[in-house]
Amino acid sequence: MLGKLRSFGKNNYFISASLLYVLGTVLLQGISFLTTPIFTRIMDTSDYGITAVFATWVTFIAVFISFQVSSSIASARIHMKEEEFTNYLRNITLLTVVSGTLIMSGGLLFASSLAGLLSIKEKLIPHLMLQSYGTSLSTLYGMYLIHTKQPKTKIIFAGIVSISLVMLGLLLVFSMNDDRYLGRIWAGSIVNLFIIAFVLYTFLYNKKNAKFKLADWSFCLKLSWPLIIHLVATTIIGQSSRLFIVKFIGETEAAIFTVAFSIGIIGMLIADAFNNAWSPWYLDNTKNGQKQQVNEYAKRYSMVISSGFVMIMLLTPELLRFMAPEPYWNGKYSVLLIAIGVFFQFLYRFPLGYEQFNKNMKWVAFCTIVAAVLNLGLNYLLVPLMGIEGAAIAILLSYIVLFLLHEFVARVIIGGYNIRFSTYIPATSVALLAFFLSYLTMDYFYFRLMVASGYATLFIFTAYRIWSGGTVPKLIKDRNGAR
Repeated sequence: MLGKLRSFGKNNYFISASLLYVLGTVLLQGISFLTTPIFTRIMDTSDYGITAVFATWVTFIAVFISFQVSSSIASARIHMKEEEFTNYLRNITLLTVVSGTLIMSGGLLFASSLAGLLSIKEKLIPHLMLQSYGTSLSTLYGMYLIHTKQPKTKIIFAGIVSISLVMLGLLLVFSMNDDRYLGRIWAGSIVNLFIIAFVLYTFLYNKKNAKFKLADWSFCLKLSWPLIIHLVATTIIGQSSRLFIVKFIGETEAAIFTVAFSIGIIGMLIADAFNNAWSPWYLDNTKNGQKQQVNEYAKRYSMVISSGFVMIMLLTPELLRFMAPEPYWNGKYSVLLIAIGVFFQFLYRFPLGYEQFNKNMKWVAFCTIVAAVLNLGLNYLLVPLMGIEGAAIAILLSYIVLFLLHEFVARVIIGGYNIRFSTYIPATSVALLAFFLSYLTMDYFYFRLMVASGYATLFIFTAYRIWSGGTVPKLIKDRNGAR
């Protein structure tokens, strides 16, 4: 069995890379997961809330500080020759230098006004600019590794960054008696300074036969500007809830929601790991016209991700108790709502990948703006009425609408979408059933544990049957025969 699995992994990039990315994600997120309880205990809820809001703004500004050039890498890799692609990477990195310099300079010049607008302290603005640019370059390098199929290097890079942030953050927080939030913020700035130096050196230094082509900037911006709007709006959907909670309720509730959100998105972390392998695999096989294979893999892929969400929802109270002390425990229902909402965020990536393949990104911005405006309106209405659960409901409804809009674009406006809608039904049905079951039995630990154990057993047994029955090897045989 093990020998068969090893042989299969060597012959199939999607499976082997998925296993590597999942393993890397488990190890890296395990570090974050285990250290979150430490940070929530050594920092009071107010300090933790400040770092949460600061991180929200870093994520937001990172989306456009480098014009989101990383979003063009997938299409460039598919449609360019190797030498052109290498030169393209250099040119878009130069574009980040120009955009980053302009935006960071503007941020520092108007630091006082920006601090007031964002409701953070003025002394944090330099950190905000630096970390936003470092995050964008980290994304650029990571996307390059993903689409050039270098999973091991991607995991090592992410591991060094993650471990450095956690260890340095703990060291600095423990060394401070007051304003402990500064320890985590300084740690982020120091690590991002090294990231900036490393990425710029990698893509700009000593590139033979490098030529500046304005056409590369044009190609990049044509693909990236809709995704800038898309990612800003997506950030609004995922992060704006905390800002509304701070405004209407307070930083303490924002801290509770932050912990609930960090648990609710665990399933998405697993999905991200698989997506690192799925995205280049899907683009290649769509280009080769492998529709049956794409649907078979999409169905099993979505079921695996759904299973992760199922386990999280069934064990929500226990995860919350592990992650944080008692003041955070009333966020348990928010975790469920966020988790099922994020599952629909995972689903919309399927039609988004098809839009990316067709280089037709003009509808991406429209779809996400609609969902983001809906999210803002729902937060404004529901947070004052329902507290953090209202914010979680806003996330859920926004992601459902976003998924449906992208489905309409891929199937009706672009046309020819190669993933059948029925492919989603098994995974979605299981996820929704787990959500309602968990919501109704939140206070019945042994029942939920029994269901979780039974589901895990069934999942493992089914996976073994699929493998031993030859379904997966047959897909590979068909694929190799098609070549």
